[in-house]
Amino acid sequence: MRHDELKVRHFPDVLQAEMNRRGASLRDLEGQTGIPKSTIGRKLSFGNFSLEEADRLSMALGVKLSTLIRRAEALASKEGE
Repeated sequence: MRHDELKVRHFPDVLQAEMNRRGASLRDLEGQTGIPKSTIGRKLSFGNFSLEEADRLSMALGVKLSTLIRRAEALASKEGE
């Protein structure tokens, strides 16, 4: 099965901010998504989430993936100003 990588700059930053806002820990997300907390932590550092992982994490946080992507793109846009 092929896993397409989500290539959106700042997505890990936006995901971490949403986790903080909702008080969600890596352990919480592991339990809700089945993605090991070590994998989530590593990918928050290096930013190489698959689309499937990003979707599962956003659903666990109760936010649409498209919303997180828009926030990440907005951050990238502000950086370019």
